[in-house]
Amino acid sequence: MAQPGLIARARKEQPGTAGSTPAPLSPTELATLPFVLTERGESYRLELDRALAAYDIALTPVVETGNTETLVHLAECGVGVAFLPRFSVEGALAAGTLELVQSELAPVRMASQLFYHQKKWVSPLMAAFLATVREGFATHKMGQLGTCSN
Repeated sequence: MAQPGLIARARKEQPGTAGSTPAPLSPTELATLPFVLTERGESYRLELDRALAAYDIALTPVVETGNTETLVHLAECGVGVAFLPRFSVEGALAAGTLELVQSELAPVRMASQLFYHQKKWVSPLMAAFLATVREGFATHKMGQLGTCSN
């Protein structure tokens, strides 16, 4: 399953900009923003660091933490800009407390994998979970869910 990484910040109501879409920020412009990020080496942070390294840019975040909920809250409070998966910020985007920051960086895609042994007993709860995952893949067109019989 692929989830694109998103850059989000506190929603700013600026006079005369209602309904307008700001131009995407260049990697150099992104680097000037205060970031609140996951710790170095964690999945989304690693991908952002890799994308910026292609432009010889390294970020120095104002806050680093492994707690995604804390990062969302810090971004909502205007402490900094967060780079997180969509599912982490969907509620804040819908509530209007965060807005997306458009950038010229290529979208970061993350993959999730689920493995289970086909020849082993599957409990009713596990079967329900697998059905939910399959439904999610089909509903959100996230690729294919494969199985391995080894």
